[in-house]
This record gives sequence, C-alpha cells and structure tokens, in this order.
Amino acid sequence: MDELTIPYLRPERAGWQYPFGSLRRSGAIVCMGSDWSVSSANPLLEIEVAVRRVGAADRDAQPFHPGERLDLPAALEAFTIGAAYVNHLDDATGSLEVGKEADPWSSTATSSLRTQDGPGTPGCC
Repeated sequence: MDELTIPYLRPERAGWQYPFGSLRRSGAIVCMGSDWSVSSANPLLEIEVAVRRVGAADRDAQPFHPGERLDLPAALEAFTIGAAYVNHLDDATGSLEVGKEADPWSSTATSSLRTQDGPGTPGCC
C-alpha cells in the first residue's frame, strides 16, 4: 500500500481505505472473505489483519489506521454470518444454528489471533 496505493490516493484520502471499524460502529453489516490473489486464502491470517491492522509479513509494523480495527468477535462475525449475508445465504449458513448447513472445525492454533496489546484493547486475547 505504501508504494502502490497511497501515492495515488494521496495522504488526505488514504484514511478512507478499509474503514471497517467505522462501518461497524455505524451499524453496517461487515462481511469479509478472500477472493483476491493479493491476500491470503487463510481466513485466520485475514482475521488477524482485521484485528491488528498489520500484515503477517510485518507484525511489528505500525497498525494501518488503528481506529479501524475490529475486535475479534466482530472479525469472526464478518467472516461467517457477514459473508453469508452478502451472498444472500444467511438463512442457510454463516452461523451454527439448527437447520443450517455447517462445516465446523476446531483449531488450537489461535495465537495468531491474539494481539500483543493487553486486555481492553481492540482484538486482545
């Protein structure tokens, strides 16, 4: 983004990119997923970016517009019921409910979803 996007948008418009936190606070339904070759197909890495606002390749970087972070529950919702909603499938999938389709899985590899910030910060723990 620093080399290919922001120079064309200019700094005064760069803050308009990915306003997920603002959208959520306004009451919008946020949906996320991956169909781009420029992002990871791994939803856990994408959720980490939504929560931390830094990429996996540079986790020590300054967050990109940290006020637009989502907390972990909001990011998980965006990748599940939010994605189902935008595809008009929220009546059939996107949440664990009786009668809905699901492919539940379990992972103990959740450390990538935790921030280095303490309790009370967006996305912590």
